[in-house]
Amino acid sequence: MNQTATSRGSVGRARPRLLAAAAAAILAVAFTAGHAACAAAEPLLLKDGSPNPAYPGLHAWYRADLGVNGALGTPADGAIVTSWSDASPHGRDLTRVSSNLAERPHFFLDLANGMPAVDFDGNDFIWAANATGEFGVITSPRTILAVCRPDLADGGYIFDSSSSAGRTALLTGEAATPARWVLYAGAGTTMAGSSVFEGGVSLVSSTVANGAQTLHLNGVLDASGSNPATSMSGIIFGSRFNLANRLNGSISEVLVYAEALSDADRTAIELYLASKYEIDEPPPPPPPLPMVDVFVGGEEGYPVYRIPSIVQLASGRILAFAEGRGSGADNGTNDIVMKASDDLGMTWGGLVLVDDQPGYSLNNPCGVEVREGPHAGRVVVMYQSYPTGCGESCVVPGYDAPNICRTFVTTSEDGGETWSPPADVTAQVKRPVVVTSVASGPGVGIQLRRGPSAGRLVMPFNQGPYGVWKVYAVWSDDGGDSWQYGDVAADGAAGTGNEVQMVERADGSILLNARRFGGDGHRKTAVSNDGGATWTPLVDDDELPDPSCNAGIMVLTDPIDGFEHSRIVFSGPDSMSTRVNGHAWLSIDGGETWPIKRQVHPGGFAYSLPVTVDCERFGVFFEKDGYTTITLAFVDYPEMTDGDSYADEGTCAANPCPADVNGDGVVGGADLTALLASWGEAGGGTSADLDGDGTVGGADLAIMLAAWGTCGG
Repeated sequence: MNQTATSRGSVGRARPRLLAAAAAAILAVAFTAGHAACAAAEPLLLKDGSPNPAYPGLHAWYRADLGVNGALGTPADGAIVTSWSDASPHGRDLTRVSSNLAERPHFFLDLANGMPAVDFDGNDFIWAANATGEFGVITSPRTILAVCRPDLADGGYIFDSSSSAGRTALLTGEAATPARWVLYAGAGTTMAGSSVFEGGVSLVSSTVANGAQTLHLNGVLDASGSNPATSMSGIIFGSRFNLANRLNGSISEVLVYAEALSDADRTAIELYLASKYEIDEPPPPPPPLPMVDVFVGGEEGYPVYRIPSIVQLASGRILAFAEGRGSGADNGTNDIVMKASDDLGMTWGGLVLVDDQPGYSLNNPCGVEVREGPHAGRVVVMYQSYPTGCGESCVVPGYDAPNICRTFVTTSEDGGETWSPPADVTAQVKRPVVVTSVASGPGVGIQLRRGPSAGRLVMPFNQGPYGVWKVYAVWSDDGGDSWQYGDVAADGAAGTGNEVQMVERADGSILLNARRFGGDGHRKTAVSNDGGATWTPLVDDDELPDPSCNAGIMVLTDPIDGFEHSRIVFSGPDSMSTRVNGHAWLSIDGGETWPIKRQVHPGGFAYSLPVTVDCERFGVFFEKDGYTTITLAFVDYPEMTDGDSYADEGTCAANPCPADVNGDGVVGGADLTALLASWGEAGGGTSADLDGDGTVGGADLAIMLAAWGTCGG
């Protein structure tokens, strides 16, 4: 596996640079200095180099290999943690846990590279109050050393004070500095270090004094600052003081000193921890991906663009859609707008207004191209209309009241150059009673290629009432002329699904992938084996985190196109709590597992969609950095496949210009002549069979006319 495509938990292990260099010499200096400074008191270290529990400056010490659930040894593997004893003589035990068992951490014997750890799954915490007899309050400078393994760099807290009155905290990112180690000194300021190593055991040391803070990662100075600082009032592991921003990861050992340790003393404790745990050296970060901003807030007439949709046509042209918003509001003065690219996403034409309904907000664009069957070459875009200022919680059921959510369809027969007048299809996609709002996607629809429903256009949908959403499919078997809806997917035990996307798997089933509403921070999935008419109950996909944000999924390679494997790509934030740290995941087993992922953008990353581009790369179209732009990032195939470019597997699934039959770089009269000369021929031996259905006919002609002059060699 190359270093830019990693599986969670597969990490490189090495002794950190500073800790490996002259370790014995540093230890000797620290041991000597500790004895010299404390000739009449307890030294910092015992003779074997381990921390001295009786050292006067040691405030508390928590070891996963000693004291979990009050045990002198270790609990059973997988045990629920009810307490964590202080290994110092002060008795500052962590005894406060939630009454809800689902919010208690678990103990595992070998989670930290073969060593014990207390595991936090994004819902857990354990703490001690600032009261006398518990953790108490540290008013002096302090040094806190932690051995931990973050599984998600999503703003979770390794530790925090248990009270807002005085705080010191270490967290795995925040809004301004996502996916980076962040030290909070308690006076409204933070200090950010380097990137958090997901799935790697790290040693993080923080020193906090008023006007002076340092952050060391694996023994190396990572950041320093001169911020004001307050006291530390109590302590909580795995969460912010107010039980938010919970940790996805584990904690193995934490030492809290009520003093600012000297560099030599701090290094001595780090050496002890490094010798005890196999600390992982972070790999170099992946190089930034090439990106193109497509919709830029404040340009071309709209202060904000949101809710992306993107479709690559059979011709190779790419159409990008969004809501052009008069403000940032979901139901303000929003229009449906579009841009087109004829060079595989590198440059984009001017803004095109697809629909504008004065007095109404247009939302949730969801596009698809008809590749086969009736109206082949047609582009279909579906979206909703709300009375301005009246959103999902305002609209009512039915079809005739003034404040209802309506659904419209517009189509293009010429590759997005012109669009039909919008057709109201509300009654075809929305149930007549109870249902208030509906949403198409947002994102993209699909056309099925297998089984009795082959050729069917499927649009992913959810329906209200607000907060009681259900997901389902809407489909057309006549190329988008008419629509009908299927059953909703039952919630099951996993919570409710909201905004949703769908993908056809190699076995002909449809996999639904939905944004969570409630639940434990993972994507919701269900399966249909009858073309979207019915669904299995929703379940969690435990490998795909979700901070409650729309995400995208698509088929990247399909055996029906000659590829050896079916590959599915998913894009979304690698976080359970925050719309940051966007990644692309790859599955080769129909979405059952996601063994490979690649970071797309470490910063703000909200709604996203993957899109095919050409034989060498695919794109991720996403809302970037606080919704300032909607940007297309390009990912090379080898970055997701351990170096495999798929070149030996068959025809590229996204031929950039299949209509250029004679390969002269222009779609024109010569190509039309070649197509007409092959009219009616059966079999796969002719390049004029553009839709791959085995016959050269009207569908192929429609594809060629849609691509006329727009692409080539």
